[in-house]
Amino acid sequence: MYRKKAILPAALLLFLTGCEEKPPFTVSVGQESVEPQHRIEINEWLKRLDRSSDAVQMYDMEGYIYYSVKGYKDVSVSYIFEESRGNTKRTLKTTFIRGNDTDTLFVKVKYDAKKCCDLKVIDEQP
Repeated sequence: MYRKKAILPAALLLFLTGCEEKPPFTVSVGQESVEPQHRIEINEWLKRLDRSSDAVQMYDMEGYIYYSVKGYKDVSVSYIFEESRGNTKRTLKTTFIRGNDTDTLFVKVKYDAKKCCDLKVIDEQP
């Protein structure tokens, strides 16, 4: 009887920790992070950007989002899964942290298109 009581919590703990999933995205910073198959397309996009703007500029393609931003020093990306009354919503939120006027940031977010994302949100913090 004692042995069964000890095994059940251990098995439950193993089950719960084994179910933890990896986030459905990865983040890379720097222009060297461009995927080889996207290099030409992204280089063309970068040439067309308005460098005078400090707006977040985004290039979205299946499974990848590239950002080029001016005036920001860091980035934080999160995945939010919400379920309500059987409806699910998967959101990829990218938050840029404001830096000084000379800061620039190039970010690649690679995401699993099967698990993510119904909505892509860009946020800014001072």
